[in-house]
Amino acid sequence: MLRLLWIAGISLVLRQNAVPDELSIVNQGTTVAKVNRGDYSLPATPLIDPAKLDSLLDNVERQTSDCP
Repeated sequence: MLRLLWIAGISLVLRQNAVPDELSIVNQGTTVAKVNRGDYSLPATPLIDPAKLDSLLDNVERQTSDCP
């Protein structure tokens, strides 16, 4: 059982490296934002900084929302 947990943990760590470091957010053919993973992660961890992510989401929402 312990060996299976180790294998699962290692595979999760290795999969994180396969994810691209940059993301483009596109709305109706126009690039709204280009996001670099390192700009939104907490120092020395693969975790996302929630405050920076909320700021990004607010910015993207402002740029993509339609006025009624």
